[in-house]
Amino acid sequence: MSVSAKERRLLIVSNLTDFGRPELKWLYQFISKSSVALARLILGLSYEEVSVLEGGDATSHEFVDRLTQLSRCEGTKAVDVLLHLHGGDRVLWFADGPMSTPELSELIRRRKLSDRLRLLYSTACYGGTHAQDFVDAGFCTASGARATNANAAHDYSVQLGTWALRRTYAQALRAGNKKIFCELYDGLARRMGFEDVDSRKIVKGDKEITIGSLPRP
Repeated sequence: MSVSAKERRLLIVSNLTDFGRPELKWLYQFISKSSVALARLILGLSYEEVSVLEGGDATSHEFVDRLTQLSRCEGTKAVDVLLHLHGGDRVLWFADGPMSTPELSELIRRRKLSDRLRLLYSTACYGGTHAQDFVDAGFCTASGARATNANAAHDYSVQLGTWALRRTYAQALRAGNKKIFCELYDGLARRMGFEDVDSRKIVKGDKEITIGSLPRP
């Protein structure tokens, strides 16, 4: 049994400007805006609704509330999430400050949304350390970088494009994890002074889902 575009909703959470290195605020502003625009361009026709939390609206509690609202919309069978936030080891920085992903996982789990939550793809640094917490919260699949994430210029558009073409998430992940691009962008990040850089994404949960799949526990 498949899920049509009218039965799918996408939530994008984007705030990179309130935290991070001050001298790179111009870059974070560009990435925050362009990531939302790119997602709309690539995935806009693949979802009944694309909901966005940006800037000061991208708080942890608003994220959980919006996720709940979208999941409970009439006719919704699958909700996917794109996260563009600063991250650390099992912590994410929302507009209202840092929150541990185990705590966030528990807040989501209490809403009992697991029959609707499907994919969470994060561009946050250390997103790989968050992935299992999101699966524990009810998402079918979650992915993120092993350490500091620097290859979004390649990985993000490629993953979204592969996903839009109804390929499995495992295929989208492989396309985004191309070694030549990881090495290129990770090397540039190290020259900019970033340490512990590893943009390769890992995935927890069901790697075989597609944009047309029903969420599976």
